Amino acid sequence: MTDKASLRKICISSRAGISPEERAAAQGKICEFLLSMPEYKNAALLLSYIPTGDEIDVTPVIADALKSGKTVAAPVTLGKSMEFRVFRSFDELEKGSFGIMEPKSEKAARNFENCFCITPALCADYEFYRLGYGGGYYDRFFEEQSGIFSAALCFEKLRFEDIPRESGDVPVDCVVTEKEIYRRYC
Repeated sequence: MTDKASLRKICISSRAGISPEERAAAQGKICEFLLSMPEYKNAALLLSYIPTGDEIDVTPVIADALKSGKTVAAPVTLGKSMEFRVFRSFDELEKGSFGIMEPKSEKAARNFENCFCITPALCADYEFYRLGYGGGYYDRFFEEQSGIFSAALCFEKLRFEDIPRESGDVPVDCVVTEKEIYRRYC
């Protein structure tokens, strides 16, 4: 089995090699799937990363959530932890840690009942574990909070039978690719 650091490099390279046409079609389908999910439709709070670089662009889902009156929050890193801060428009974002867009607001989301979390992933496996960028932020967040429905996003070709795991890794509730919504609990 490949170690996490090596697998990250492989996934980043593979994701970068996806053609713009293939990427646009896949991202469109992933967003369609997300918008169709009852867990998203019924959520009062959307937690979502703000895409950067080659990450899957979920801004159409964020825009839908803002338009439909959901509370929307994006992560802000604070040392070894992160909190999700509320924003009401894309104009309320600014470049923050790691060069990633973050809410300017100091208002943190606190009530995670009826919450849907779009979770970034370089890849995911068939056991619903994801590989991120190595900071462990989302795993620690999911350990601290309960009741959050988590959906990891990755391209179908970056779903693997098994990825390296550590004791602090937390599985997500579903993995969404351009091919399908894979649910941990059917």
